[in-house]
Amino acid sequence: MVEIGKEIIVAGILYLPEKFLGKGKSGYSFIATHKNRRFVVKQIHHEPCPYYSFSHKLQSEINAYSALNYLGITLPKLIATDEEKEVLVKEYIQGKTGLELVVQNDVTDFTFNSLFQLSNVLKKSSLNIDYFPPNFVHNGHKLYYIDYECNQYDEQWSFEKWGIYYWLNSEGMRMYAEQGDSSGINISPNSGKPITEPFENRAKELITKFVKQI
Repeated sequence: MVEIGKEIIVAGILYLPEKFLGKGKSGYSFIATHKNRRFVVKQIHHEPCPYYSFSHKLQSEINAYSALNYLGITLPKLIATDEEKEVLVKEYIQGKTGLELVVQNDVTDFTFNSLFQLSNVLKKSSLNIDYFPPNFVHNGHKLYYIDYECNQYDEQWSFEKWGIYYWLNSEGMRMYAEQGDSSGINISPNSGKPITEPFENRAKELITKFVKQI
């Protein structure tokens, strides 16, 4: 199990976890260092998710990375994996997370355009990703998708029908960031479905604006 301050060896390389980044549906992520370079070490967990099911979590992440990388999606590089420890190591991307951008009301046209472009590429390949803002980092002139998750395309989980509402809900995402409370972003705690009504007109404006450019 990955612990802060306790060295871990992955594929023969020693990493020192130094900071907890957060928990996702499939694992716990940490900033770790090796020879003064930063990496992300992710420890797979087996805690249930009420609205999502996994088969083999580590292999699912490896498969998703391969599929997304093949399509040219901007991702952190996968460095190493350890099946026995259920750990993966990936490149650390410096920058503001999508969550920070939303909370600070700093989601620009560039970011929305990048998200719509990404959505279009994935839809053509019959894929969805997890468009939840914490899964993205804005670094310079690029928007990185930092999660290794993709699924068969289903319109209800698309950016236009699902993800965009989290990117528009600044107050709800602030409550989520500060208190871990999802009641301001989801219609019910275990639904995984966003609150949409206050943001529908703005979502339509953005869809009209950016989908026409694709």
